[in-house]
Amino acid sequence: MDEAAVIYVPYANDESEPSVLEVVELNLNVLGFLPRMVKMQHQYSYGEFLNHLSYTETGPFIIVEHDCIPWPGAIQQILGCPEPNCSYGGTLQCAKITPTGHNLVPEKTIWGHCDARLWEGITSHMHLPEVSNINRSNMPR
Repeated sequence: MDEAAVIYVPYANDESEPSVLEVVELNLNVLGFLPRMVKMQHQYSYGEFLNHLSYTETGPFIIVEHDCIPWPGAIQQILGCPEPNCSYGGTLQCAKITPTGHNLVPEKTIWGHCDARLWEGITSHMHLPEVSNINRSNMPR
């Protein structure tokens, strides 16, 4: 397992889609990572969590969202990149963030706006190909 990278999986779908969350965690385990699964309690939790990490982490950290399946090598690619902040597709689906010691998003940012608000304040180096999203609402019917 890769101990150098701190990988966080913020989630709120453990009751509505437990199998999706299980697949995300299993994928990260297969890729060699032991993610820290962090339950989001309310609509502002994600922004509060990102801001907390900006003050408490001592080096870059990885966010893998609760419905994201990074391909083999995706996390290593952004960890190995010399840029301080990296993402796939300009989202927080799978992103490397370097702590700044100040809020990354404004207080009271609801979870669905964290991507846009974060990248307003810092520059993200884009990587390709994009990672996969297994959110059922994004799948064709």
